[in-house]
Amino acid sequence: MLRDHALEKKHIILQTLASLKPGELCSYGELARRSGYPGSARLVARWLRDCPDHLPWWRVVRADKRLGLDEHSREGRTQCERLHLEGWHLCRGKLIHD
Repeated sequence: MLRDHALEKKHIILQTLASLKPGELCSYGELARRSGYPGSARLVARWLRDCPDHLPWWRVVRADKRLGLDEHSREGRTQCERLHLEGWHLCRGKLIHD
């Protein structure tokens, strides 16, 4: 029963993630709130680590508009590249929209 609830929660959060539009940023906490699970920001972050690549995981950042990933890691560089294509760039570690 608990496993079914966790899978349902993950499914809802990933559906909410899929609804993010190009150029739209969302914090981990905001994604959890929009999904109906306030207080689950860390859970969102954990699930995004294994998120299918077709979902816009790169649009989820920290509440202060900083990357949740190391910008020098492979995943961080990928996130920066994808966000750059949507009009965002890093300035002193913070995302700024063109």
